[in-house]
Amino acid sequence: AESALRESEEKFRLLFETARDAILITKDGIIADCNTQATVFFRGDPQTLIGMTIEDLFPETQSDESASGEMWRRASDSVISGGHTFMVWQHRRLDGSFFDAEVSLNRIDLDRYPCVQVVIRDITERIQAQSELSTRNIELSAAYEELIAADEERQYHLKNLIANQERLAESEKKYRELADLLPQIVFEADTEGRITYANRQAYLTFGYTSGNLPPDLQIFNVIVPEDRQRAIENLSRITGKGISEPHEYQVFRSDGSVFPVIIHTALISKNGIFQGLRGIVIDITERKRFEEAILRSEDKYRTLVEHIQDGVFIIQVGRLEFVNPAFAAILGYSVEDITGKKMTSFIAPEDREIVVERHRKRLKGEPVSPQYEFRMLKSDGLTRVLISMDIGVISFQGIQTSIGTIRDVTNQRLAEEAVRESERRLADVIDFLPDATLVIDREGKVIAWNRAMEQLTGVSAGEMLGKGDYAYSLPFYGERRPILVDLALKADEKFEQKYISLSRSGGVLIGETYIPNLGGGKEYLWGAASPLRDSKGVIVGAIESLRDITDRKRNENELIRSRGDLERRVADRTAELTSVNAALVTEVDERRIAEVALRESEERYRRLIELSPDSIFVHDGSRIMFVNPAGITLLGSSGANNIVGLRVTDIINHDYPEGNRIRNTLVGDDGVSGRILEEQFIKIDGSAVDVEVSSAPIVYQGSPAILVVARDITGRKKAAEQVRRYAEEMAGKNKEL
Repeated sequence: AESALRESEEKFRLLFETARDAILITKDGIIADCNTQATVFFRGDPQTLIGMTIEDLFPETQSDESASGEMWRRASDSVISGGHTFMVWQHRRLDGSFFDAEVSLNRIDLDRYPCVQVVIRDITERIQAQSELSTRNIELSAAYEELIAADEERQYHLKNLIANQERLAESEKKYRELADLLPQIVFEADTEGRITYANRQAYLTFGYTSGNLPPDLQIFNVIVPEDRQRAIENLSRITGKGISEPHEYQVFRSDGSVFPVIIHTALISKNGIFQGLRGIVIDITERKRFEEAILRSEDKYRTLVEHIQDGVFIIQVGRLEFVNPAFAAILGYSVEDITGKKMTSFIAPEDREIVVERHRKRLKGEPVSPQYEFRMLKSDGLTRVLISMDIGVISFQGIQTSIGTIRDVTNQRLAEEAVRESERRLADVIDFLPDATLVIDREGKVIAWNRAMEQLTGVSAGEMLGKGDYAYSLPFYGERRPILVDLALKADEKFEQKYISLSRSGGVLIGETYIPNLGGGKEYLWGAASPLRDSKGVIVGAIESLRDITDRKRNENELIRSRGDLERRVADRTAELTSVNAALVTEVDERRIAEVALRESEERYRRLIELSPDSIFVHDGSRIMFVNPAGITLLGSSGANNIVGLRVTDIINHDYPEGNRIRNTLVGDDGVSGRILEEQFIKIDGSAVDVEVSSAPIVYQGSPAILVVARDITGRKKAAEQVRRYAEEMAGKNKEL
């Protein structure tokens, strides 16, 4: 059971830390935990993020001018009340930059306290890509319209040039001026192909200075060698038509660089005699860039869809017109097996009706959440897969089209349930420990205050949980001040000096203190405290356990006073008394050493059961279901197999004087549950052992059970008996004197 507990915690932590989405756990609006992806998204380390308010991570207003804080608090309150929220949200990184994200809010309970799990998926690239594609389409459309307009303008000018050749010849100067104002390149060439005229745009585009055109420059010399033969062939075809179709070529600038153009050419004739060529050259560099950008955008989206881990699908008229490989893999099919099939054939029968109804409402435009969970069937037709789907409706080719994604969350939900179960078990163990125990988080707020602590202080857990600012010191000292649990996190010489004794061992701080105002005859307390760390070794809080040692301290003080009296009255018996006292001191030291070892073994509260020096048993009211290593040792067994399955009554000494009252403790009777009483257990070899026991009802493996904590008090009874005999002996000797 403990191995499964640790494995479930490790699996949950692994899922939490390796998730591709950023995950934040907030408690009352404060970030209590975050995964690795969250530090990447917000560009900060966990120590910076944890402790911040969630509202520090987004701007004052969202893109629709709504107040971010108010919207978030409403969503968070809805989730705490049992709802679920999904929304598109703008976040602010720690460096001040912003990014858009899809955010899912869910309630989780940590230590029985309602918290909000925030799952963040960065959609900045998707939004930017959509915006870029839209912009590119608009620019391409504008460029195309400009090209059409330019072509129409060219046709207009060419027709006018041909129709009015004689008139334009007489007004050549006016024509030249007009040509120089055109944004396109205009040129003329003689029958040999030598350029006889080029407008101002030609000089600018090809990199020549005005009037500095090389002599005898032929039109074919500016065309790259690979295109020249094609250009010659195309020009040869215009002799019959008079005007050529536009053709695309690569041409040289004066510096040798190459760029793409479209050339329109026409014959120059006079009185039916071929005089040369006239044409327009259009630089299409920008258009080519637009086309390449569109191709890159298409490739990028295709690659994204093909390799994304979430399943992507498109549904038209109820059939899957497209699925990516991840969609098919989730259900155990190939893409070909699924494409064209009805979506409903892959939905588990028990969930089919609700999915169809949601789809119907979505197509009708009725409000329905785009994200929800349901079960789908794997290829064997039997195995269910819990799916989280995010879906929307668009119009494509005049048809209502559903497009969305699915994600297999089966293991995630199982892991979440396992973590909740393990947390409930740990809380039960801490609550029913015989030692008074409190736990604080990194902010100094109380997150655990067990029953023994309630009995010790008279303060209930309901009054203390969630309190900070040293509120937990008030029942002990009547003032707010650091106590042992705080000193375990941060040393403070001023308050450390207030303890009778203080030592550190293996990361555990152990101390004794005198508290005369605690009440109930309790004056001396022994305590052990240690930091709590997460899987990365980061301190997340601290734990402290306290034990009333008033009787022991009084006995020690009485021994010291008695020893002084004997030394003064019986000097000749000093050596004997010193020897006896040394034995007692040695026993006290050994007890302290044992207690230090006990505290060291409780370094992490999540391993309390395995490492607890107290014997812990769990039974169902009849037979023993679990025993920890200390319980195995207490009963003198070689292993748990010899104890698990025994009747509870098999290990109880029925002849013990207190037996009738103790039986109720072991079977969980409400009249004595939680009280600490004495009992005698029967070991495997038949011998008896004195113990202190307490019990409480718990849930074990999903069923009601009884938790019994037993402590071997054989040594303590022997010490008390030895003190009693020693006191009688001293009284007798005093009488003799």
